Amino acid sequence: MKKILFLAAIVTLVIASCKKADFNDNTVTGEGLVDFALQAPVSGTQARLNAATPSVVINFSWNAAKPGTTTAPKYKVVMSQRATIDFTNPLVQFDAGNGGTATSLALTYQQLDAALKAKGIADGAIAELAWAVIADNGDKQLLSQNTFFITVTRFKDGATPFFLLGPVSAASNVDISPASTSDNIKFNWTRSKPATGGPAVTYRILFAERKTDAEGNEIAVDWNTQTLFRLTADNGGLDSTGTYTHKRFNDSLAAHGFGDPGTDAKLKWTVEATSGTWKQLSDYQNTLFISRLIKYVYPQALNVAGNHQGWSPETAPQLVALTPVGGPYSEYTGFIDFSNDPAEFKIVKGDNWGAGDYGGSTGILTNGGSNLSVPTTGVYLVKANTTAMTWSADKINSFGLIGDATGSWSTDQDMTYNGTTKKYSITLNLSPGNIKFRANDAWDINLGGGATAGSLAFGGSDIPVGTAGNYTITLDVSKAGNWRYSVVRN
Repeated sequence: MKKILFLAAIVTLVIASCKKADFNDNTVTGEGLVDFALQAPVSGTQARLNAATPSVVINFSWNAAKPGTTTAPKYKVVMSQRATIDFTNPLVQFDAGNGGTATSLALTYQQLDAALKAKGIADGAIAELAWAVIADNGDKQLLSQNTFFITVTRFKDGATPFFLLGPVSAASNVDISPASTSDNIKFNWTRSKPATGGPAVTYRILFAERKTDAEGNEIAVDWNTQTLFRLTADNGGLDSTGTYTHKRFNDSLAAHGFGDPGTDAKLKWTVEATSGTWKQLSDYQNTLFISRLIKYVYPQALNVAGNHQGWSPETAPQLVALTPVGGPYSEYTGFIDFSNDPAEFKIVKGDNWGAGDYGGSTGILTNGGSNLSVPTTGVYLVKANTTAMTWSADKINSFGLIGDATGSWSTDQDMTYNGTTKKYSITLNLSPGNIKFRANDAWDINLGGGATAGSLAFGGSDIPVGTAGNYTITLDVSKAGNWRYSVVRN
């Protein structure tokens, strides 16, 4: 009789140990487990597995089931089809890190993809999954309090991360000549590699308008909805460079909201790499400020080469003909910053010495004459007349802002010159009214509004200020024929 009772006890024990865990009721007895919760990845996460970066990890994490239990629990991450959630018979499962004892799991793209592939999920297909964690201390099993819902797209194509090289983000503008088909603007970036055996990577450059909030903070770009235009990279998209004539780039700007060449285009740019069905944006985005300037060449302009810029006609500042198109060309003018003392220079007929040059003496020009000079360093208004063969240089001791918007048409507000940016600026309060710029506290040299927004001309029109407020006003006369100003409310 004792043997029968003993056998019955063994059968009861075996049946109890084989009983499935009931995850619908988290009430436990014996050495129980305290409820715990998932942390990440949260519901709504979309994990698109990149076949070119199989070692990238997705980090799963959760709280501990019960710190300090006699027997530390082990954990499993379980995933089920969202449409038919069943964590007792999961689609895939993975032991937690550190032999199952960690409250996290670093799951590589390759591991997750292989597990889904083994369950019949097709290449490139989207699996809508529910995931949870099971804690097991050998006595009881407990399901996490919450369940998160994620989507996972299986391997198909891919491209490795890459980043932009240039033009780099900068506060200064990139100047382009809107009509030029000989000057180029060039973009470049590092290469992206396709997944093993995948299609070759092609590139496009994406451009969007740079916007800021009321505090001046840059607003992130949604490239899916805010891309203004795209340009295919060189060599049919295969190269990691993009080279475009100034005209082509300006035409793209004009067709997408930047029709006024007098207004600077403030842009964000990135690159999209494509391999088959995979699209990969560069790791970073750069800002790009474009000024569209008229390019002048001889005889429309003369280049002032000297020790202020290394005696290089090609990169020298210019004097531009007062009759900018059509000719005849004889009277030229421009503002030149002579930074060397003593300042010496010559006036060149183009961008190389072989074209010929003017030298001379005080007030007199001669072909190929001696070096010209000015007595002290500083910014000068230089004029040259190649018919009368004369020249002059008036030093600009100051540029000031004047007008009823500043409070006076008789006393100007001196601006500060920045020798690096070659710009004058001032910040002050303005009232509704008008402003102009004048040099040396006199009207002999004064600049007003030009033919296009933001441009300037000698004796030009009054510049209106419509709203009272604190403003930063900038004046740039460093590029002859392209004198600019900006009035920005702070």
